[in-house]
Amino acid sequence: MNSERVTLLTDSSKRPASANTPNPNLKDLSRHARAIEEHLHHVHPSEVGTYRVNELYKVHGEAEIQRNKQQHHMNVDSQMMQGHENIKAGDKRVRKMLHGTRAEEKQKEIAMHDNYNNAKEERDKHRKTMRNIKSDARIHQKAGNFVEQDVRFVTQMNFDHSRQLGFRKDGSHVSSVPNSPTGSPRGSPSSSPHGSPVGSPRGSSSASSGKFSSSSPNRSTSGPGPSHKTTGA
Repeated sequence: MNSERVTLLTDSSKRPASANTPNPNLKDLSRHARAIEEHLHHVHPSEVGTYRVNELYKVHGEAEIQRNKQQHHMNVDSQMMQGHENIKAGDKRVRKMLHGTRAEEKQKEIAMHDNYNNAKEERDKHRKTMRNIKSDARIHQKAGNFVEQDVRFVTQMNFDHSRQLGFRKDGSHVSSVPNSPTGSPRGSPSSSPHGSPVGSPRGSSSASSGKFSSSSPNRSTSGPGPSHKTTGA
């Protein structure tokens, strides 16, 4: 993916003059983009255009990190549920030895499905954020704040891990892992321990492994952010 990277345009003269003016009242901006526009009043006019692009890029990249994190949890949870179903369908003596009472078995099922459904809900929130940022980029382009390179830079896929998890450049998802397990029961919030199947915290979107930054060192499958070159071209 290195050859496909779109670089940050740092030469403000390549953008229309309107890009140097904050515009928080621009119609249909997401809350993220609007907050950035509000902050631009504190940025030197010569840096407004580049700052706007870079901040939207970071919001999109952080959402990609969190989306991938939750998709990974969904994949693991789905495999655990399938393994649980295989045991249930197997030898009765083995099933009894592994599972204990019927009530305990049901509780495990509810917890696994709740973990999966919670991860899916979080993943979809981050996918929505990414879609919103793509819309923001096009709005800024139409308003004369972005050139095409800015749009492509902000909305590009940043991680090899995204592709490995089944995500395409347009944000769609193709995977052998189902988005919704058949017959998923939903327990009450108190019935699920929400433990991590992979030995790591299963927190909300704020539990990031590291904030996405345009200066992050690499784009490895587990790294916190991509690297990118800057160019005045």
